[in-house]
Amino acid sequence: MDATRARNAISQNGELRRWISRAFIVSILVYFVVLGYLIAEAVTGASRWAPYGVNIPIFVALIIASELVMVLTAIHIFREDSGIWPPTISEGWTAVRSGSVIRGLKQMMAGAWDISLIDLRLRTTSAIFMGRANRVAALVPLVYALAASAGGAPWGLRGSALFDIGLTMVVWAFMELVMVRPGEQLSTAPAAGLSEMRSAIALGAKAAQNGAKSTSALKQSRYIVRKVELSDLDRIEEIERAKWKDQAATREIIERRINTYPEGQIAAVHVTEANGVPVRSKVAAWCTVMLASEAQVRSFTSWDEVTSNGTISGCDQDGDVVVGVNLTSVTEGATYILLAEILAAVVSGGKAKFIGGSRLNGFVAFNERRRSEGKQPHSADAYARLREIRSFRINELRRDEGLEPLPDDEYRVVADCIRRERGASPLTDEDTPDYVCSNLRGYMSIPGARMVDVVPNYFRDPASADYGVVLEWANPIPRPIRHIPAVRNFVVRKIRQEILAEWEQRKLRLQAKRRAMERAPEYLRKSRGEDASVEEPSTHTQATASERNASERTSVPPR
Repeated sequence: MDATRARNAISQNGELRRWISRAFIVSILVYFVVLGYLIAEAVTGASRWAPYGVNIPIFVALIIASELVMVLTAIHIFREDSGIWPPTISEGWTAVRSGSVIRGLKQMMAGAWDISLIDLRLRTTSAIFMGRANRVAALVPLVYALAASAGGAPWGLRGSALFDIGLTMVVWAFMELVMVRPGEQLSTAPAAGLSEMRSAIALGAKAAQNGAKSTSALKQSRYIVRKVELSDLDRIEEIERAKWKDQAATREIIERRINTYPEGQIAAVHVTEANGVPVRSKVAAWCTVMLASEAQVRSFTSWDEVTSNGTISGCDQDGDVVVGVNLTSVTEGATYILLAEILAAVVSGGKAKFIGGSRLNGFVAFNERRRSEGKQPHSADAYARLREIRSFRINELRRDEGLEPLPDDEYRVVADCIRRERGASPLTDEDTPDYVCSNLRGYMSIPGARMVDVVPNYFRDPASADYGVVLEWANPIPRPIRHIPAVRNFVVRKIRQEILAEWEQRKLRLQAKRRAMERAPEYLRKSRGEDASVEEPSTHTQATASERNASERTSVPPR
């Protein structure tokens, strides 16, 4: 029986899947028992083992490192395939958090016995790598024990090590046979090039046309990321004009950017597939980043100054800082995709940080509203740092009274009291104070993002009174290990996965909100829509599409 038939036979037999899953759990328990025995023997009989070459500190260190790697890789794998967790695990965790620790632990242990390990699939490259690293980590201390005791150590230790090595190899073989399914992973790799894509689209269109005679095509879409090519210029000009009107980058400027630093011009292409074959593609967004030295960005005062009026002629190919020049998008999904690529470029290139900026969206309108209420306008710095929960103005009122803004926890307590007085439901976990400026809500939601300064004459924009905010995002990898390929690649994958996951969650929330609006009577839809915009939690994942697509001239736009 070949591997495919074996997989199918196992996947179709529910009783066999349950038996194998529980056998895996037992094997894990046996592994820990054997390792416990080995550690006890090594520690209590150190002097007896010394003549046979077993270095006790090394052996114990290998066991500790092995357990640490196994735990971390297992956590990563189970996070990527969380669907195998039985409801009992979630219920037990809820019970533990509510104070019923003993009952919750019992539920979680019972649920662990019912985990369908056989249904766990290692689909992504990182999950497959972690699965294999897990098995190698399990073998290392045992192999060392055998090698070190080859000089004639008692067979009690050697027999235990041999038994567990055999058990580990059986589990590994089964994992490779049944669990490793790279063919099921989503394709997120960048496209090879425009010419190759066009060929695939042409073939796909022909195949779809032929297939349409017998059955309707199954259509789906996805984004791919690649470098901008000169053949994209017409489309890029189109989306620039659509988003920026008279401030759009001209064809000449776009060409100069491509010629100056082609690696910094990235496009997100929306590809439509029929029956799994590409039939149509269109550039949905593009962005420009450039390299600069620390000295160039230390006195960041305006977009024109840093970007050489948008031409990026001052790009320093040896610079250690990635500077955002623009991100122009006509779809929200493409914005997320390119955001991930810009942050990934900082890490993959081993750069120190990303520097960008944001126009101070809503600043003029905010002060106009205050003047209409007979209040003094806020300074640009005060507006940039103002945080509220939508439908509340608690910190704004405190500033008017000369008081310090409330910390998030205290703000939630006050806001909850106000909601109770209104007869409204309590705040949810997502309802936390966030920046009033819509651009900053997106920027500052990026883990590690930091506001550097608020500067005048940043970019010509009447709605912001030409004010802007300079921000930075530092490379999360410490400098000494920044250029280790394995570390760098792991962090790049996590950045892309987490931002993509956040986009998927936002889509689900938008779909749920749309369904709720469709169910409401027509005469209530407008009022409910207005209420939703007021009561909507002010988190970066819930900013409106118009806010997110207000792309910034100096950096990635809000997510």
